[in-house]
Amino acid sequence: MQTRIVLSFLVLLLLATSTHAQRTPRKERAKERRSQMAPREQAQAKRVLRRTNVTIHHAKKQLAEHQNKTGDLAKAVSHQRYAISLLRRGMDKRAIAHSRRARRLAFASIQANQGKIPEGMQFAEGEGSDDGFSDDQLDADLDKEFGSQVVLEDDRILEDALSDLEE
Repeated sequence: MQTRIVLSFLVLLLLATSTHAQRTPRKERAKERRSQMAPREQAQAKRVLRRTNVTIHHAKKQLAEHQNKTGDLAKAVSHQRYAISLLRRGMDKRAIAHSRRARRLAFASIQANQGKIPEGMQFAEGEGSDDGFSDDQLDADLDKEFGSQVVLEDDRILEDALSDLEE
């Protein structure tokens, strides 16, 4: 009786370890998702993120000059950083939506600081859409992912070089 229990336990242990060993590691699963994205979608997402980076840097210059701290730029930076991480995970549509939200927040910061939004920073026709995500949903996504780690102070953004957001 005891040998039967021990033997059953060993068989279960063997099955559990073999199914765990067959599971694809997390990084490889992310690479698979990335490879499933069409090159055109990848290029579109990168273009949106690049243009938003430029807009955020312009908003930071306006904020440094006029010092009207509304918190919009800090939220924009947080959304953009999240968009970059989403793109790395192969979630291009969500990345585009967060990047577009970041750009709208950067526009609000520019306008609050008496700046004018240059033509090259406006949304272009080929930049996709928010894909049905509302601003509240995107803000909730950001809060769910990072919680209290989200930087919502423009003072800290002014001190930050924003080197992770290439210009």
